[in-house]
Amino acid sequence: MTKQKRMTRPWIASATWMYRTSAYSGQTRCPFGRNLMLRPPRPHPRLIDRITATALTDLNKCVWRVGFGRDPAMSSLGRWSPAAALGTVAHSVKRQLGDPRGFEAIWDAAVATAQVRLAAEWAPATPPSPDNWPGWSLTKTRIRKAWLRSEPRPVARTAPAQSSFLPPLPWRELRLDHPSLPLAGQPDLVERVDGKIWVVDTKTGLRQADPSPDQRDQLLIYCALVQANLGEMPAVAAIETSRGERHAFSVDPNEVKTLMERAVDMLDSFNSAAADGFDESLASPSAEACGWCPFRIACHPFFQAYDETWEVSHAVLFTVESADVREHGAYVEGAVHLPLWRVDQKFISTGFPFQPLPSVGETWAAADYVGRGSSAVAAWNTTTFRWS
Repeated sequence: MTKQKRMTRPWIASATWMYRTSAYSGQTRCPFGRNLMLRPPRPHPRLIDRITATALTDLNKCVWRVGFGRDPAMSSLGRWSPAAALGTVAHSVKRQLGDPRGFEAIWDAAVATAQVRLAAEWAPATPPSPDNWPGWSLTKTRIRKAWLRSEPRPVARTAPAQSSFLPPLPWRELRLDHPSLPLAGQPDLVERVDGKIWVVDTKTGLRQADPSPDQRDQLLIYCALVQANLGEMPAVAAIETSRGERHAFSVDPNEVKTLMERAVDMLDSFNSAAADGFDESLASPSAEACGWCPFRIACHPFFQAYDETWEVSHAVLFTVESADVREHGAYVEGAVHLPLWRVDQKFISTGFPFQPLPSVGETWAAADYVGRGSSAVAAWNTTTFRWS
């Protein structure tokens, strides 16, 4: 294939340059007049019909990210991760504690299902094998121990829920919809223990302890849904770890009511922004929020805020100066636009999953690659996105 090459005259840039985005054209310009001719992607999300506990958590972190996730043109960037796959396996096995087929059979079947999905979402790349998923050994050990010590909990007989469509307690991963508010959710477990209703959510994080503020909000949303469907407010909410430990707190009905109102307000605000057009002020870039966000390669607020001190995997926005195909795949050279601390540096990538091969003058973003300085090599989970 003929190599594309464009000779450019070197120019000097400072990492202290500031970029601004026109609210009308979307073009990124520098204050000294250099027009980078970028049109940063903006979310065009579907409206939210009902806000779930998970959606509430995501909106608290970054509305912009939720917008990308609900944009049909961008949602394909939100691929599954090995950590998410392992979490799904753990949840699946815990749902089946005591199955006569035994732990190994249930575990292996859940892993096989997760592995197929993970491979399909990343094809043609090859994700790590399950035994290399982060936290694999410890999670499996903890779930096996939970399996061995599991016994049926003594549960008091209860009358059926008020709705004739709902079974009596306990409820395991039963979807609940609020009859009068746009709220929905699926708590892992709702049960009655010693006459009190408990709402329990399983978390498989290896360092899980007391519920975080986001986890507390999730549990309280579930409590609101239980009360609306069962006619009784839960007394206790708890996070259950992969060890089987429960970190519980007493439920305050007033706190539940306040959170419901806030959740509905957030839904209305999101839908208004989706109808009127998303503005970058809705983004909340930070090392914590962006570290595992799959949409950061399409996120202008992220690249503007991205600081050298952030402990996040590599990401870069660059303009292509040459591109061809060599022994190890695409070989692309370019000049960095963002992050600011790398502006105008040379960027050379090998084996990145560009589809199709970039053309000279195009602007691309890439993330999750290997290498320091100007040279980078693709990893199994390297992603790319064409901006222009």
